[in-house]
Amino acid sequence: MVAPDAMYLTDDSNGAIFPLPSGEFPIGSMMTMGHFEAHQCGGGSGQPHFDQKTLVVRFSEAEANVEAILLKTREALGQVEETFVLTDSQGNEIQDSDGTRTSQFWRQNSRKVFVLLEGEFEDLQQQRRAKVSRREDNTLLDRAEEGKVAAESLENVANAIKKMSEVATAHLQRPSLQPAKDAMSCLVCKAVFVDPQFATCCESLVGCRVCVQRWCASSDFGLKCRAANFAANVLAVRGLSPAADFFRDFEVDA
Repeated sequence: MVAPDAMYLTDDSNGAIFPLPSGEFPIGSMMTMGHFEAHQCGGGSGQPHFDQKTLVVRFSEAEANVEAILLKTREALGQVEETFVLTDSQGNEIQDSDGTRTSQFWRQNSRKVFVLLEGEFEDLQQQRRAKVSRREDNTLLDRAEEGKVAAESLENVANAIKKMSEVATAHLQRPSLQPAKDAMSCLVCKAVFVDPQFATCCESLVGCRVCVQRWCASSDFGLKCRAANFAANVLAVRGLSPAADFFRDFEVDA
């Protein structure tokens, strides 16, 4: 038994149950072995007083939709002229759809629905966009640093290849050079690179500058690893011209 204006209960379907004037809760509204949550009311008025964290809205199956829930929310808050937005726990707006037009959607105990003023919702979205933008900026900086390190490494590789090419001219047989020439060949035109391009997504030489540009104009996926946003991952490579010239001039037998 409780004071009539001291508290109320909500059941598994989020329906509110208020005590009788005697302070007892109606037995007919209490399911056997049911689960209930207790909520404190404001005292003295004889009417339930919802705090800032919880608002119970009763609705029928016909009213189980975004528009009706918003209307009932404005009425319950006494702010019928204000514009509110319903969101989930992640701050995503709950919009009218087939999925939100059933009571099952609104009565799920695990679902938390929040009500924000339109201005508050816009501020929240701006904060989320700013956070995403900062994360993307950090990602671009990381990729630029990776490209710089890769370019520095490629310069050392180019010098090593140049020295090996001098030895190869004198000592290697032509068929044995085929794997090396393949590694220096464009994935598009299959010829030895002209203005070679390096992809940070797969950390590989992928093709000629012109070939890669044409590829990016018609496809968003990487030439080798099929990664998305390929154009943003491509860097020009300097210092490989001597090695490319060697393989271009050194005809390899089929």
